[in-house]
Amino acid sequence: PCGRRFDALQETGVVKGFAAVIDRRSIGLMVEVFVQVRLTSHSDESPERFITEIQRMDEVSSCWTMTGEHDFLLHVMVP
Repeated sequence: PCGRRFDALQETGVVKGFAAVIDRRSIGLMVEVFVQVRLTSHSDESPERFITEIQRMDEVSSCWTMTGEHDFLLHVMVP
């Protein structure tokens, strides 16, 4: 019964997926930081271009859009 219920939750989209929890130090990522970013302009396509460039950076594990003084918060892990 539990397996059928779990399968149904996946099929209906309630369960979106699974994640592996990786020990960053075991793969050499010794430094973990959060970086606040403030863009100089929002009138052109700067936010979209910024997001596109950030997605190409392996060091950035997450990027959040912020309100207030800063525009983005980046979670960065590096050796």
